[in-house]
Amino acid sequence: MVIYKVSITIDTDVQTEWLSWMMEEHIPEVLAAGYFTDCKFYQVLDPAPTSEMVKFVVDYRCESVEKLRQYRENVAPALMKKHEERFHRKFTSSREVLAELKLHEGKVIF
Repeated sequence: MVIYKVSITIDTDVQTEWLSWMMEEHIPEVLAAGYFTDCKFYQVLDPAPTSEMVKFVVDYRCESVEKLRQYRENVAPALMKKHEERFHRKFTSSREVLAELKLHEGKVIF
């Protein structure tokens, strides 16, 4: 399992609008593209948010690095552009790709 972790720090003055947009439009649109099996959406509690900014993390799960590559090439640029246009200068973001590790017969496998 591959996890595409997107961390977003958003200005508190648009937080409510952003949360609604993420849950009602953006995340469903990402999942509808067919590259991810599911996702989890988190608010970061520690370190504590400030009065100006709050941080969230979305973990999208996919079956392979190849599927993630296809998503990033075929779908992500347009979705990232929509996010930027709607919340311009109100957020920062970063991305990480994680591999889920499992223990099988005493060995760690990918």
